[in-house]
Amino acid sequence: GLERGESVALLNDQKFSEGPEVTFFGQPVNAAPGPSRLALRFGTVMQPISVVRLPGVRFRVTVHEPIPVPPTGDRQADIARGVQAITTFIEDRVREVPEDWFWVHKRWPQKVYEALPPEA
Repeated sequence: GLERGESVALLNDQKFSEGPEVTFFGQPVNAAPGPSRLALRFGTVMQPISVVRLPGVRFRVTVHEPIPVPPTGDRQADIARGVQAITTFIEDRVREVPEDWFWVHKRWPQKVYEALPPEA
């Protein structure tokens, strides 16, 4: 586990009903605080990795720059800062290759969908 310096993999693009409110594509969402909490608890960084589909049955795996979550003494603010950093990372990846993303759930709160113009 993390206490022994080992890595833990987490998928972090899921919808959460609770958790810090952050901005995702200009809209408020609640996001998973777990990775930020773990980084703070074990004094480590969050190591983002992305996978992009290539032609055929091939994929490109990229290990990105670590996301530090240094403690400032305000644990809730530290967690929220880390969650926003992860969320921004995911948004950037979606912008790069939107065709690789498909959510089977509604990612934003219902009020965001209600504010959308009706489909033509």
